[in-house]
Amino acid sequence: MKKVFFLFLLAVFSFLSLQEKVYARVSSKIIQTARQAVVSVFTASPSGGKKYLGDGFIVNEKGVVATSYKVAYQSSRISIELQDGSIYPVKGVTYYSPKKDLILLKTSAPGLFRFELDDSSLKVGDVVYSFSSLLEDGFQANIGVVSAIEEEKGLKLLKFTASGKILLPGGPLINAEGKVGGIILESAGSRQDFNLALSSKHIKPYINNEPKFSFSEFKKRMAKADRYLKKAAHAYSSGQYRQAIDLTQEFLAINPDRADAYNLLGLSFYKIKNYRQSIKNYQEALKINPADTSTHLNLAIVYLSRGQKEKAIDSYRKVLDLEPNSLQAWHGLSRIYVDLEKYEEALACYLRILELDPGNIEIYSDLGWVYAAIGDYQKSISYFKKYGDHHSDDPEVYFKIGLVYYESKDMPAARKKLFKAKELAQEQGRIQLLQNITKVLPETEE
Repeated sequence: MKKVFFLFLLAVFSFLSLQEKVYARVSSKIIQTARQAVVSVFTASPSGGKKYLGDGFIVNEKGVVATSYKVAYQSSRISIELQDGSIYPVKGVTYYSPKKDLILLKTSAPGLFRFELDDSSLKVGDVVYSFSSLLEDGFQANIGVVSAIEEEKGLKLLKFTASGKILLPGGPLINAEGKVGGIILESAGSRQDFNLALSSKHIKPYINNEPKFSFSEFKKRMAKADRYLKKAAHAYSSGQYRQAIDLTQEFLAINPDRADAYNLLGLSFYKIKNYRQSIKNYQEALKINPADTSTHLNLAIVYLSRGQKEKAIDSYRKVLDLEPNSLQAWHGLSRIYVDLEKYEEALACYLRILELDPGNIEIYSDLGWVYAAIGDYQKSISYFKKYGDHHSDDPEVYFKIGLVYYESKDMPAARKKLFKAKELAQEQGRIQLLQNITKVLPETEE
């Protein structure tokens, strides 16, 4: 038995040793490749030196470099530096997407070594490599594993560990075959378990694009777009909704990836009662960011304005899928269910609101009404009385309780509450309420 156990341990250790040798060979080959294809993105500092902004990597033989959009957006003039010290200025932009945090830059260095892009084989648990190119101790490779693969806002995202090294945005995430599985967006810093990369499938279709414009023109366009959006927001807040629409559309003509811009269009079209266009733009915003609860809430309001209550319910339900404790969604649902006379569903909403917001006194009145609607008069009166504890001089409270007693056929109790309501309504000059009380009172006579 001992001999069998010894042989088992020997087999395990031999396997682990073999794995380490395989990883060592793979790591050596990948690092050699990375030294040729990973670049540093920098701009000139005020002192005349270099200000490093992030990493990037070469994706085609014409010198196109992929990096983070945020990295490139930091300066009006940038260059790339290879690990051998060679420097090439960025000449143009072949593709950009703020939504993906991705930009492809054309450099003046054709014929450089490039990475192949392929994320198709990556799965949770796979070994991956990332790089720290600007550490004081030189270019280093980090080994880690894919910890999660998720879809978010229409994008495929990879979470991975990185042996404790701080990574710069824009660098490549390499699989065990030496191919780029993604571009690094965020580093967890001192944590190891939540580095984030965008799948290379979002890069590959654009690597052979021709330059759209020079880098300086790109920066001017983005600055112009930002001015449009700022003016559009000001126009909206000033009640100039048509101007806000025009300015936002100018912005989107330059930068079509911004969900907040489509949201602003949705709000502006809603204000001028163009509900069809409002819905269309909210839907565009959700294509970019399907997890944005404020857009779903806004969409529900537009559907209600068009009388599309079932669609509004769907929008509120999507909010609750994303944010189960959203009071706005629960309130919205409760009002629709009351309108549709779905009182059991409305009751569930009101009870949830009370659970989430126990200090909300108004919800006692809502619960009083809905319990009355489903015929539970005892609970209805109980909640109206709780509401009345905070509104003891409000004639409407006594009127409501009187009506519930009337519905439950307790005429003496109904008359008592209705007379109290009448007395307070007369004192306060509540003419319309007084008329309603006067209509009901004779019905309570036995």
